[in-house]
Amino acid sequence: MRSVFFHLIGVTRQEIAERLSALATPNGWENWYLPHGSSSPVLYLGFYDDLLAEAEPADMESLRALLGMMPAVTVMASVSGRVPGDAEVRSLRR
Repeated sequence: MRSVFFHLIGVTRQEIAERLSALATPNGWENWYLPHGSSSPVLYLGFYDDLLAEAEPADMESLRALLGMMPAVTVMASVSGRVPGDAEVRSLRR
């Protein structure tokens, strides 16, 4: 399983939770999976709250420079090892 991180600015956690709830199937508290309603999920989604604790300071500075600020919300998409998941990650990006 590999993970892809979406660092978002200009949104709230609540807005993202509502959007994910509309796009994906709930899978516990603040967790979802895609494709919606599938019995074989490809992406497992959730909020990533450990960015500041786990990232290196230089990485955080690079992220800040790229975004112009620190992300308001970070979502982690863990890709199932059963399929590549590239198309699903690209569709979620939109």
